[in-house]
Amino acid sequence: MAASSVPHQEADRLDHARQGTVPLSATRAVTSQGVVARDRWHREAHLQMLNYLSPEEGGSHVQVLDFVDSLRPHMPPNAPTAAVELTAAVNQY
Repeated sequence: MAASSVPHQEADRLDHARQGTVPLSATRAVTSQGVVARDRWHREAHLQMLNYLSPEEGGSHVQVLDFVDSLRPHMPPNAPTAAVELTAAVNQY
């Protein structure tokens, strides 16, 4: 698989999930792997995952917290995604 095709494939998977043609659990795993393969700490990709997992898009607060909890142990304090946890907390209110 060409490296340049990875972002497009992940975006397509997320679009299909938003349309309800792919289960949320399958999309989360595949999209998370794609984000890590492309750029482990890509801020915008992580923020899009937060939005996708939010209740406004058919997810739940629990799914958002699970996603944030899966990032926390591995994230360096100076990573561009360091504020993802804070963003999730602010979005909840």
